[in-house]
Amino acid sequence: MSNSERGKYYRRRRKIYSAHLEERVAALHEEIAALTVSRQVQQELALSQRFTPLGAAANIVNEYCSLFNYGAPVRLTVDDQDLSASLVAHVSNTQRGFLQAVMNADVRFGEFFGVGLLFDQWERYSLFHAAIKWTMKSLEVIELTEPGDLTSSNGCSLVVTITADLRVRISRRTIEEVFPHLVGDEGLM
Repeated sequence: MSNSERGKYYRRRRKIYSAHLEERVAALHEEIAALTVSRQVQQELALSQRFTPLGAAANIVNEYCSLFNYGAPVRLTVDDQDLSASLVAHVSNTQRGFLQAVMNADVRFGEFFGVGLLFDQWERYSLFHAAIKWTMKSLEVIELTEPGDLTSSNGCSLVVTITADLRVRISRRTIEEVFPHLVGDEGLM
């Protein structure tokens, strides 16, 4: 290997290492932001639930709708080994931190359970559509426990219902991933 080739080799390695460090630093900054949001949410919950549980529940749902207004971020990732590129949807650390702070670990989504399922579902919505826009139209908080029956041991049971519009732009990828049986019909593609 000549000096020129060796120099190119080491410059390339240094560039890849530098890019890796920059990605790691960016990921740590995102994680710090997520933890900060999580701490703020937990502090607000601790304060507001003592005084107005209905208001706290409404604020949590509003924040959820705001954080997932456009789904999960979709990024183009490049594999340095084979120089291939692909789109990857990944719930941001802020979104992840919020859900982990306010949701029970066994939250129910249809017939399935778990916060991870919510992450997966938002990532699929975002990845399989060219664009996504989720807008809350109305919100209602219902207290199941009568205020006079409320004690420190039975807590307060709330049900939050919302009406929302979910608008998506269908793309070729939507057809391929969501409706694979239509792939052969070029008239629909």
